[in-house]
Amino acid sequence: MVGPEQSLLVVGSMLVISLWALIACIRNPVLPWYAKLIWAALIIVSCTIPLGAVAYGIYWLYLKGKTTSSGG
Repeated sequence: MVGPEQSLLVVGSMLVISLWALIACIRNPVLPWYAKLIWAALIIVSCTIPLGAVAYGIYWLYLKGKTTSSGG
């Protein structure tokens, strides 16, 4: 089972890689501006999905901890 520390490490490394890819995409002199825009949108969307999953997981763990501590 993967703990919250490992999942945060994975998401953090994904964000660093995505940021690096975003910078490399924007600084690429070969790509036209619309291709840069499309790639930047794809990279940003791929960043928000794991962030949303982590936020949902933290919220779910918080609710689970809240109900178990008050219930028992």
